[in-house]
Amino acid sequence: MIRSHTGSYPSDTAFHIAILIPAILLCAFTLIYPALLALHTSLAGPGGTVSLNYYSRVVTDKLFLASLTRTIIFAAIAVFLEFVLGFAMALLMVMPLRGRSFFRTSLLVPWVLPPAVIGLAWRWIFYEDYGIVNDLILRMGIAESPIPFLRQPHWAFATVVFTDMWKTAPFVAIILLAGLSVIPQELYEAAAIDGAGRVRRFSLITLPMLTPYILTALLFRSVHTLGIFDLVWVLTGGGPSSSTEMLSLYITKQTFRFLNVGYGAALSVTMFVITIAVAVIFSFLSRRRF
Repeated sequence: MIRSHTGSYPSDTAFHIAILIPAILLCAFTLIYPALLALHTSLAGPGGTVSLNYYSRVVTDKLFLASLTRTIIFAAIAVFLEFVLGFAMALLMVMPLRGRSFFRTSLLVPWVLPPAVIGLAWRWIFYEDYGIVNDLILRMGIAESPIPFLRQPHWAFATVVFTDMWKTAPFVAIILLAGLSVIPQELYEAAAIDGAGRVRRFSLITLPMLTPYILTALLFRSVHTLGIFDLVWVLTGGGPSSSTEMLSLYITKQTFRFLNVGYGAALSVTMFVITIAVAVIFSFLSRRRF
């Protein structure tokens, strides 16, 4: 290590700060500055004054409240299904099965693919006239006519939930697999000797030791799902009849289509506060002992 001009070695704190400076500058330029600019824009009033007019409009905007409610419902359903499917995948991957390594590797394919690509692919798969899903449904005699997956509100919402679950359940599975891999097998063996069955071993050993990993997976997925944009934009565009217009799509429409930049900034700040609140709740839960 290079000595300082005093002849002594630089402290570890100074070295760590020097290493972090590029990352801090990058975050400040790409994250902090845009956030402060959005806050400033949302508070801008006539003549350079500070005003809360945009935020008062947020509270009374029925379209915003509808999109927020829709986003929360979507996040709750999608995250729950992703957790259930991801947990099942993790339990399968931890079992000593043949081809387990190939299965673990292939499981990451949906997660690493760009959301826009996945949205476009599933849009063709669910296409009413030429989609594979409707073709199989008609061939199997499940329905007499094609199902309008992307033209009816409830079908479109279910399609978005399914597509998001298909893409992100492997991410949940990988996090839970990491937790399952560090649980000592001796605990299961000791519990089996004491007469504990599979269900009791699962409830007394697996779930308590896996709780931090579960909360981590739920935190990541909840925050990401609340801000979902590209997958929904490509798959349905927020339609039909705004049935899949999530909060991020509503903010984009207000800002870039209607050019309500100040109001769009206020919506963005509101969405940021909601996301931080969710993160704080999960952080509080992760510190509790279950």
